[in-house]
Amino acid sequence: MGKEDYIKYCRYYNGENYNPFPPSLLFWVWEFERKWVEEEILASINEEATDYLDDLLTRYRRAGLFDFQSGDGIPMSLRASVYALYLKGNELPSIGEFSRFYSKWFNKAI
Repeated sequence: MGKEDYIKYCRYYNGENYNPFPPSLLFWVWEFERKWVEEEILASINEEATDYLDDLLTRYRRAGLFDFQSGDGIPMSLRASVYALYLKGNELPSIGEFSRFYSKWFNKAI
């Protein structure tokens, strides 16, 4: 798959070379989406998940989120990346709080 195939799942990263957002939550969302696209491209070239993606998915599954929003069309690894972003700002996260954060991200309402 090519870069555009992954970008279509992102909400804020559109393939730009530079982050268009000032330091804020949107800045970090863009960065996490960009990193996810880069890692997915590397994984497709190497035909195996990168250590970065493996770590994201391991933490996501350990949190009990394996089936979280599994029917929304977003790859699990991108949902795991959104979860990793959410964890950066929350020391004691709950699934309910993450669900609300994810909904805002999914609907481009951050």
